[in-house]
Amino acid sequence: MKVRYVITTLKKGVDPAAYEKWVREYDYKVAKSLPSIVSYTTHRIEGPSTGPRMRAGSTSSGSRFATPSSIRRTSPHRRDRS
Repeated sequence: MKVRYVITTLKKGVDPAAYEKWVREYDYKVAKSLPSIVSYTTHRIEGPSTGPRMRAGSTSSGSRFATPSSIRRTSPHRRDRS
């Protein structure tokens, strides 16, 4: 089983509470409907960015979220996302 991570940085002015509500009410339901996804959660990242990759493209001071998802196999996951 593979784990994929998506790091999301909200643009300035986007309410983190509204994003979290969207994740709970919509995104989790969609992920649950995809047979290739075993688990899917979103976590708010707090504190300063560390490491060159986090700082390199970061021009926003918006809230950040990490979403790890465990997937069964890469091929069905690609098909499910399209």
